[in-house]
Amino acid sequence: MKIFVLVMLSLSTLLVGCDRDALDGLNLKINADIKSSYDKEAEEIKKDQSSEKTDKTPSEMVENLTKTVQKTIETKKEEISNSEVANKKSVGSSNTENDPDAPIPFKEITECSKAGITAKTNEIFYADNSHLKSIDSKNEQQLKQWKKIYSEVEKNCN
Repeated sequence: MKIFVLVMLSLSTLLVGCDRDALDGLNLKINADIKSSYDKEAEEIKKDQSSEKTDKTPSEMVENLTKTVQKTIETKKEEISNSEVANKKSVGSSNTENDPDAPIPFKEITECSKAGITAKTNEIFYADNSHLKSIDSKNEQQLKQWKKIYSEVEKNCN
């Protein structure tokens, strides 16, 4: 048994170890998912700096770097302010349409609809039978009593 496990372990190691292209592709996919917009901006800054002349003094390089950082900060501030304005407009125009967490508006059940009749019947039935939590569908006496109350409530609506 130990020999079989060792042979399977060595074969699986050799098979997986030989397929480096698959492992590299898998690794690239993981790296692509992790990269964020901040990484992209940092890469753009590095490209801009490498494309410029390298004979600049350190003070000029620092000035260029601060300018690029200020530009990115300004663009982020504009994006945030634009999104806040858009959110305020959407909240002001219609709160219930855009907010998925808003409670469902309350609609009263009309008394003479099927749901209203059923609700009123349940109120009366459970007021008379306070020891019950629910109607047993196999108990014919409870069903008859409930149906009798239902018919009375229905007659009152008509």
